[in-house]
Amino acid sequence: MSPRAAVQARLRELAGGLLRGRRVDVFLGFRKSGIPFRARPVAFHDAEDTESLVWNSFCSHSLAAYLRDWFPVGGAAGAAATVRVGLAVKPCDARAALRLVAEGVVPRDGLFLIGIRCSGMLDRRRAEAALGRREALGAGENDGGDIRVVVDDGSEVTLPRSPLLHRVCRECREREPQGCEVVLDGADGPVDEAPAGRGPAAALSEEEVRRRVAAELARCLGCGACRSVCPLFDEEAWTGCGPVEDRAGLHAERFHHLAGRCTSCGACDRACPAGVDTLFLVRPTPAGRCPVEPAAGRNGAPSAPGGPSP
Repeated sequence: MSPRAAVQARLRELAGGLLRGRRVDVFLGFRKSGIPFRARPVAFHDAEDTESLVWNSFCSHSLAAYLRDWFPVGGAAGAAATVRVGLAVKPCDARAALRLVAEGVVPRDGLFLIGIRCSGMLDRRRAEAALGRREALGAGENDGGDIRVVVDDGSEVTLPRSPLLHRVCRECREREPQGCEVVLDGADGPVDEAPAGRGPAAALSEEEVRRRVAAELARCLGCGACRSVCPLFDEEAWTGCGPVEDRAGLHAERFHHLAGRCTSCGACDRACPAGVDTLFLVRPTPAGRCPVEPAAGRNGAPSAPGGPSP
């Protein structure tokens, strides 16, 4: 059995054991998807069903984003959990889950975290681009971690994994999940560094930030997908204006909503249909300010970085 298959087998064993022993009421994990380069988030209730649980480079969704669905809003602080949820987490997912614990949204005794060491998740757009005019009908991984793709002419193509990783994963250097009950070794080796020009706003001058923000907002569709998939998004605390009416207002509100909270999981970046660098828009400028000015940002044309972060 290859190391990758061993990690998946161990994860199935642990998840099934937790459900069978009633240590958790539900286990959040992934199943194979019918869509190439993706895995489907699933809530497992029966131990037998965990035999279909998968772990691979397609498990990019943050399962921490589903935790609010399992715990009542406004529960008494310090109250014992009435439900226990197990979940498989990457390091960034673990950070998000523990942030929800710290904020009193999720009781710590209501979680059983199985952390998996990570060397990045696949960017399906990069994979699709690497195929050129060929269309993927199905995809998987070989024992070495490279991507096997069946294309529309019936042939099989092998793509090297490292160049296809999402830009957030290529930037990340935190491979070890923290605060988990169990940690499995799912890493696949070194990751190429992020491309030149990618990085936080604090590494740029104010003028460079201004130009970069204008370019990012020019691509923004105002759909709000970045907000919806964020595991730390709190609808009750959200006070921003509608995203279509003020795209800059959307991202300024995201900045203040996530100030001191963002775990850089990249869920927003992966969800954006327009390829906006959504993480850049929630990182402070060199002066510690919000990079987006909503008052001057109608139609995606901010004139200057906004006010200081909280």
